[in-house]
Amino acid sequence: MNKNYCVVQTKGGAGKTTVSVNVLALMFKDDDIKINIFELDNNNTSKLSNSKLNFKSLKLNESDEAINKVYFDIVSNGKEVNIIDCGGGDDTVKVLNYIQKIDMQNIVYIIPVNDDIEQFDNVVQTIELIKKTDKKANIHLFFNRCNNLNEDDVKKQFVGFFGSETYNIKSKIELIKKDITSFVFIPNSQLFGILKSYGISLYDSYQSSKELVENISTYRQKWVKDGQKVFNKNMARFTFAKDILSLIDDLKIISKIKG
Repeated sequence: MNKNYCVVQTKGGAGKTTVSVNVLALMFKDDDIKINIFELDNNNTSKLSNSKLNFKSLKLNESDEAINKVYFDIVSNGKEVNIIDCGGGDDTVKVLNYIQKIDMQNIVYIIPVNDDIEQFDNVVQTIELIKKTDKKANIHLFFNRCNNLNEDDVKKQFVGFFGSETYNIKSKIELIKKDITSFVFIPNSQLFGILKSYGISLYDSYQSSKELVENISTYRQKWVKDGQKVFNKNMARFTFAKDILSLIDDLKIISKIKG
């Protein structure tokens, strides 16, 4: 089983933190294993309360010290899952250069992208940095915020990678295909933003949503006794829980990178 993941992209705003916090952790939703998320970002800090995930936010102003702290934890906690969430731009460059410097091995790399047509160049740059560290690196390209998960529609949306006959844009995907282990499609869901506003991760909400949906008959009888307003409020919770489980079902494709 793969246990060390590094989410990188030299372009900011591609969804690295969403992938780190809300997507990768789901691979282990049914496993009794601790998940550490190391946020190496000089600009953003994730704030989640009552999380089952162990967050550590470190600034990269002192890059050697920050990454050494991460590496120490990874080596000393070999039985745990470790997800390194790198900031965009210089943060990703610093992390990848330092990983090369200390010869850090056995990492699965995740590169998230959105449909910004210019992001292909950032992906090429990121792959080149990864390959300097590990020529046989296990790299997965996550197409983030897909309008739907149909492969043909994803290709139409991400024209910067797959091209477009309509707009006379040539496909560039063959230029990087040999370096990519797999392509993963992540749906564009407002639930990610809603959970973020609540300070809750998708991983955290899984168990409570599952328990509510599986026992809805019992809950309905209890809510009825508390009156119409309470019943309506809790039925909205039930609808939300079903949507959460549906989103998680859409994300089951990520299991391919678990190993």
